[in-house]
Amino acid sequence: MNILNFIIRNKLLCIIILGLIIRLSYGVIVYYLQGSSNFGDDWDYISYAKNILAQGIFVPDITKLYSNSHLVGPGFPMILAIIFLFIGENYVVVILLNAIISTLLIFVIYKLAHEIFSEKIAILSAGWAVFYVLFIKYIPFVLKEIWIVFLFTLIIYLFITVVKQKNISIKLFLLVLVFSFLIHMDERFFTYLPVLLVSFLILDLISLKNGLKKASIFFLLICLFMIPWLVRNYIVYDKIVILTARTTAFTDQIFGYPPENVSIRNSFTSNNFVWNDSVANDIIKDVPIEGLKGWRYKNLKRGLMNGYFPHKYSNLERYYEEFKEFWRPVRFAAGYVADGFRFEGLSWSFKHNFSLGITYGLLLPFFLIGCFFLIRKKHEYGIFFIVLILVHTIIHMVLAHVRNRYRIPIDPLVIIISMYGITQLHYPKSNRFLKKIYTPGNRN
Repeated sequence: MNILNFIIRNKLLCIIILGLIIRLSYGVIVYYLQGSSNFGDDWDYISYAKNILAQGIFVPDITKLYSNSHLVGPGFPMILAIIFLFIGENYVVVILLNAIISTLLIFVIYKLAHEIFSEKIAILSAGWAVFYVLFIKYIPFVLKEIWIVFLFTLIIYLFITVVKQKNISIKLFLLVLVFSFLIHMDERFFTYLPVLLVSFLILDLISLKNGLKKASIFFLLICLFMIPWLVRNYIVYDKIVILTARTTAFTDQIFGYPPENVSIRNSFTSNNFVWNDSVANDIIKDVPIEGLKGWRYKNLKRGLMNGYFPHKYSNLERYYEEFKEFWRPVRFAAGYVADGFRFEGLSWSFKHNFSLGITYGLLLPFFLIGCFFLIRKKHEYGIFFIVLILVHTIIHMVLAHVRNRYRIPIDPLVIIISMYGITQLHYPKSNRFLKKIYTPGNRN
């Protein structure tokens, strides 16, 4: 009974301790079972980190980077470089740090839900986050996924606390630092800059003028923090490059440079690749195809070998397939996404389908219910959540491409809105019940 009382009185502490135990155990066990053979895209970050130590923080010679390392943001490699510098190339330390960051995410989810809803919704959200599979799955990897979702959730929490304050506080400068680090870790989040600037004006509780002042300071400081890497990129690429070379698909057109790629989406298949029915037989026979090579070639061959015949998607087809891929809770069949030539495997494993289905899939009906009530009640911060979710979805549907893990940054918002939706279904019944009991004359 004493233990039960302790848990009841210290719910959040117990949730965080349980989350840390699960994350540490999973990360260490998986690493020792699979080791570095479990790494994939990780090697890009590892190579970048090693080159930071060898060449200096700006890594001027990108030809020494492994594979696509030059395309990643410098944020996560800098973290790895610090670890390698003081501890050596010790991936156990990286995994332990990932477990700690994932545990801190639980606390930030609690704080965010508590800030705009209630203690009950905050506890429910944090409790669900403890077992949320996508917050745990990437701990044994040397990837930025855990860091991105933590930083993005922290940014949302800091932003909401800042717009509620009358005066300029240290939290605004902390928001600038965290957002600057996030966009240097992943350039996709730079698209949130105009969203946040407009939201300052709309959500500020004091006045439009006060919101404009905060937005101006935020914008100017972000620009200031971007200058060093902007200078570095100009030296390396001999042109203006915002954050990473991935952005040149857009900025080259803006600044008048000859485009290297027409769009990010065309990285799936070269602009020189032309599809016709005869190409299918050539691919199956391993005949080289102009404009198609590497994993893109193997990916398309795998689809053809499994009886899935592709065709070039119209914009409507593309957006529809990308939307399904982005939000899907399970996968039992194969299909093409992106431009219609990127094949996604036949099925996720039973383990992945089950774990994601019960931790994410079960939330979706309550998430939609929560969105309905937030819009119906004109809950400004809840609607802000929905806008962020829509922006994140559109970014990947239209500008980039989709992967299951690319949705993770908005999953804390999905969890919180889902818990809000559950309580909205619960409260009307409980309130009627309590009113019936405590109305004078109705007591037994």
